[in-house]
Amino acid sequence: MKFVIVGVSGRIGSRAAKEAVSRGHQVIGIDAFAKGEIEGVEIHQCAIEEFDKMVGLMAGADAVLNAIAANMEHPERYGKSIQFIIDECKAARVPKLLSIIGSSSALCPNGTKLIESDYFEEANRIFYENICKSEEVYEHEKELNWGCITPAAFMELPEPILKKYRMGDDYLVIMDEPGIDKNSEAYFDISKISLTDFAYACVDELENDRIHQRRCCVGY
Repeated sequence: MKFVIVGVSGRIGSRAAKEAVSRGHQVIGIDAFAKGEIEGVEIHQCAIEEFDKMVGLMAGADAVLNAIAANMEHPERYGKSIQFIIDECKAARVPKLLSIIGSSSALCPNGTKLIESDYFEEANRIFYENICKSEEVYEHEKELNWGCITPAAFMELPEPILKKYRMGDDYLVIMDEPGIDKNSEAYFDISKISLTDFAYACVDELENDRIHQRRCCVGY
């Protein structure tokens, strides 16, 4: 299969690219700030706003992974970036867009969003509230086959590489181990996955196309 990864130089994008290559897929990487090389990946430096170039790079892909991160200084631009990628995928007639969205808008076991918990300092809360609002772009897209995939609350480093995970819905995936209090609000202790295993889950979804116009949370 042919996959395009937007944000290929990032922590998750680079890991997903390596995993996809290891499975024998063709990978085209796109990044506005392309850094270094990834073995087996054809990397192009391109800004998301370069519409025609993006469409040309996406043409013929079986799926696109959107692994871009929001700019800390300008979080309000994130929604526009998402809309660009959606429109570019539609113009390129890409069968599937899989987008990574953060856990801040995911639901906790009590039904509230993680952003509403005590883990966010005020400055960070404002940033992530902007991100949550930007992610609403997906809710209005009815034509494209899109899916959103969300990691657990805490991305472990140094990271275990287990090549396993569990999938949920809009709720954070809480670890299912003896002694874990699933009603605890210590979400960063009980909702975990490594960067590599999350990237592994992303490539599984690129291959299998199970998430349709909805969000799916992933964790151990």
